[in-house]
Amino acid sequence: MATETLNYVVGFDQKNGCTVPGLEIDHSGPVTLKRCGQIFEKACTLSGRDLSSIHIHLSEFTVTPDNEDGEFPEKCIMNKEWIYTDKSNSLLIYDKGQPVYVNGNGTISSDRDALVDTLNDGAYEPSL
Repeated sequence: MATETLNYVVGFDQKNGCTVPGLEIDHSGPVTLKRCGQIFEKACTLSGRDLSSIHIHLSEFTVTPDNEDGEFPEKCIMNKEWIYTDKSNSLLIYDKGQPVYVNGNGTISSDRDALVDTLNDGAYEPSL
């Protein structure tokens, strides 16, 4: 079965988001808090903007012959998002739309229920 991979970075300033051209992440190694800081700096340089956060996206979808016009939805095999916020030096990871990990300046949690509660309470704001 053929698949298509989408690998891109979106940077956010205090008002708007923009795709960062020319910035594709090598996912052969883990996307860590430290690495996100480095990617963030590169995203600021490439975008020419004073960014506050970046969202790293990695998705893989099936590609069905004769569906070039998207007449029916393809199957999503993988959908991950890493959200890095510079001000708080934090990394929030989503897998298939669910929060699975947060590293807030060295304080780590992978308790899914606690993450959902924190996000729903508004105690964690990744885009600030």
